Amino acid sequence: MQGPVEQLCGTNDLTFKLTEKTQAGGYLLVTAKARPGITCYLEGTIPSASFGSSPASEVTPAEQAVTETVKLSGATAAYAGINPKTTNDDYGTEYERLFLSVAGDEAQAVSLKLPSTTLVDKPVSSNWHADPADVVPFMG
Repeated sequence: MQGPVEQLCGTNDLTFKLTEKTQAGGYLLVTAKARPGITCYLEGTIPSASFGSSPASEVTPAEQAVTETVKLSGATAAYAGINPKTTNDDYGTEYERLFLSVAGDEAQAVSLKLPSTTLVDKPVSSNWHADPADVVPFMG
């Protein structure tokens, strides 16, 4: 008998949920879970995400290095923290959606409605982590 295939997660293997958090000046907590019957591995890199079609709305890394790969199956989740606005001013562009995919799988990006209209300027994201406490995208 053959064991389960150890595969990297593709965007279509996952379901995503966005939650607004207030720590660190406010950020979006992205929760990713494997779809039923799927076990896959999510690399500890940042999600490929943007708030619109403009290159200025694409997230950049908040962390310098790749972190641990997260095995997703059943109720196990991976988390990333996206800070939509890292500038300390009133400038930015308002968006209502986040386009999200697993890095390298941008052709399958999903569109997620933001919990509220969000002002975006120089957004950053943490890597995917197994613990949501590790994804608060502190700046500086």
